[in-house]
Amino acid sequence: MSDYSVEISGTDELRRKLQELADAAGAGITPAMQDVAEHIAETSRLLFEEEEDPWGRPWEPLAEATKRNRRGGPPYQILRDQSHLYNSIIGNAEGDTATVGAGTGPSRDYARIHLFGGHAGRNHATYIPARPYLPIRDGGVDIPPEMEDDLLGIIEQHLEAAWTTS
Repeated sequence: MSDYSVEISGTDELRRKLQELADAAGAGITPAMQDVAEHIAETSRLLFEEEEDPWGRPWEPLAEATKRNRRGGPPYQILRDQSHLYNSIIGNAEGDTATVGAGTGPSRDYARIHLFGGHAGRNHATYIPARPYLPIRDGGVDIPPEMEDDLLGIIEQHLEAAWTTS
């Protein structure tokens, strides 16, 4: 799928709802997980437009050197010079797992550094601040409360559909 991806398992409440869905729908929860993955991917793409992380904090502004080297002129969109990273964010599901990833094609080399920040460039002399676009921090998945509510809603829709057809 991509060079960097995250498996979304969910919080305790999400896991409980997923188990309910699995019980109600048999093993056929892949469509629900696909909707979960697509929602996370779409929300992550919206963060590029809002230039903020999943928890609502604005991304660090572009360095002046970056602005000077940009094609065109203002307004300068953070992480959107050519939109390779933005376009590489995809969601996928297999069985009971939703996966959201980024960093395919031209964005392969810089998806991770923009997500977590760090030193890059010749002799690692340039510091790039973290600009999280996926709900990951402190070494793991960290679903913000608003996104969790959305994901619970998606799962509940699938639960309702499974209950009415069983």
